[in-house]
Amino acid sequence: MKIYERGSELHFGDFNEANCFHIESSYFYKNLSCKNVKTVEFLLLRPENNTLNFIEAKKTLSNVNNSSDIAKNIKDIAHKFIDSFQLSNAIWFGKHKHTNDLPANYDNFFVKDRVFNFVLVIKERHSNDLRFIKEMIKKEIKKDIIIWKFEVYVLNEFMAKKRKLIISH
Repeated sequence: MKIYERGSELHFGDFNEANCFHIESSYFYKNLSCKNVKTVEFLLLRPENNTLNFIEAKKTLSNVNNSSDIAKNIKDIAHKFIDSFQLSNAIWFGKHKHTNDLPANYDNFFVKDRVFNFVLVIKERHSNDLRFIKEMIKKEIKKDIIIWKFEVYVLNEFMAKKRKLIISH
């Protein structure tokens, strides 16, 4: 499965379709998006390392020296991560009955000892800023990290290619 994310101009893939849930284009999200529910681009199960990755993509992000703009961007990204986690869990627990666009392996997305990763990929970002952005996200979702033991990753295009998240196009 390949996903082109128009806003960031990034091509994600090639993933096993059974392990990839394009939540942003799903019936569930489209039905709830008018109710201030936000989502990441997609969820990616990587059974080989026991992770469920919530992938959000941006072409760029505000300058880290502009504190009010970057804080607003980080708050929005954190909102997407948490809403995506809650919505995907609600779907898994059967709170939403429409299942036509769920991947074949969705029943295995939430299992005991699964590691949940929030992954932000920023196409145009120098690696020097990534640690700062990561720390801001972690601060914004601190209680959720404590409860759920989320891992947070902030990657630029080069790093995402290295992790086999995006493909050259």
